[in-house]
Amino acid sequence: MAGQLRACVGDCGTGYTKLGYAGNTEPRFIIPSCIAIKESAKVGDQAQRRVMKSVDDLDSFTDGSNRKIYMCNKVANPPWYTASWTARQVEERTLTGTVIDSGDGVTRVIHVAEGYVIGSCIKHIPIAGRDITYFIQQLLRDREVGIPPEQSLETAKAVKESYSYINKYDTNGSKWIKQYTGINAISKKEFSIDVGYERVLGPEIFFHPEFANPDFTQPISEVVEEVIQNCPIDVRCPLYNNIVLSGGSTMFRDFRCRLQRDLKKTVDARLKLSEN
Repeated sequence: MAGQLRACVGDCGTGYTKLGYAGNTEPRFIIPSCIAIKESAKVGDQAQRRVMKSVDDLDSFTDGSNRKIYMCNKVANPPWYTASWTARQVEERTLTGTVIDSGDGVTRVIHVAEGYVIGSCIKHIPIAGRDITYFIQQLLRDREVGIPPEQSLETAKAVKESYSYINKYDTNGSKWIKQYTGINAISKKEFSIDVGYERVLGPEIFFHPEFANPDFTQPISEVVEEVIQNCPIDVRCPLYNNIVLSGGSTMFRDFRCRLQRDLKKTVDARLKLSEN
């Protein structure tokens, strides 16, 4: 019977798990990546970052009894990023490049050379989608008093997903003010807030992480530059030429352009310093 069923595709992220069937254009279900276990409470980085310590927890979350399941490790399986690879011309196809994977809980910079991951150069960045949500939530709390406290987090998440973008310049930001309308879950009454600089400052923490995390102040462009320089010299040029963005937190408008601009500035500054 299992041979007659379509393969079930599951993407287990740090924030949400997407489920669907092979051949579909979008997931059928999107659920939080969490399980309930009988264990003492945890605080600190492990609780916030959801660092998985037990494989049994993962088995409890992904239990397929009548489906064919293909378990693959994101870091050890670079062809997982080659969805558009077959659409390129033959001379443009490559399995060498830099992958920036940013989800809800963590951001990774992974380097792949001829289909093999350079394991010693994998970098984890403690800035991701959840940090953007919390930062926007704090900004809204400081400025907007009309948000119901119990919906503060959901409002910040909606602002992040629907209104935020990467800005190149900070001039004349007032013309980009939008209005968000929500419904109070308790009283069922509508409430409205003005969304202004939160649209820009939220995703800006990728390039100015000190806004949200005083313990980490290195912009994502400098992280990419530093890790590429730690790779073998013969693969550095292809790693710069082929940068793949993956994950929901890289979908902000103009994220690619801003990253390209800042990375170019970082590389130019290093080259100028080496010439002197």
